[in-house]
Amino acid sequence: MGSPVNKVFLKFYIYSTNLWWVLSSLVTFYWITGGPAVSSLHLANWMQLDLLCASWDLRADSLSGIMLLVIGVTSGIVSSYSLDYMYGDAHQNQFVALLYIFAFAINGLVVSNNLVAVFLSWELVGLCSYLLICFSKRRQHSLKSSLKAALWNKVGDVSVLLAVGCAFELLEALDSVSIVLLLP
Repeated sequence: MGSPVNKVFLKFYIYSTNLWWVLSSLVTFYWITGGPAVSSLHLANWMQLDLLCASWDLRADSLSGIMLLVIGVTSGIVSSYSLDYMYGDAHQNQFVALLYIFAFAINGLVVSNNLVAVFLSWELVGLCSYLLICFSKRRQHSLKSSLKAALWNKVGDVSVLLAVGCAFELLEALDSVSIVLLLP
């Protein structure tokens, strides 16, 4: 823990988490006080088949702004606690990296405009939760709990995958705008 690299990494982690908290607060305030109703950003197309177009789009509105704020605040609190909790642990950087990936995946769930991206974010959340729960491999209880979490996440994975398949079968669309417009 005493090396300069770890101290720089931890400072970067603290500052970037606090920056995310401030930015999500500003974005939420902007939307609540009369900003644009919806903002979209098209990043790329994942695949283009006959009827299936899976694009990587981000969509934000006032509700997702509030959720981003909640995620930012919660991530800040968890990161502050975990830095104290894991202080001096040889694997603290790995734990912090898993927390970052977990927060990224949760944000992906909130701002994804495509059910495929939602499913992939869901999968990443499940993987990170498993890895975070079983992080302390010396404790038998954490290993059992991580297996239980993985089992229940797989039940959720199958359910989400079935929902994505049903949405595509019934509506022939995967993006949230088309789904909302096609629903009766």
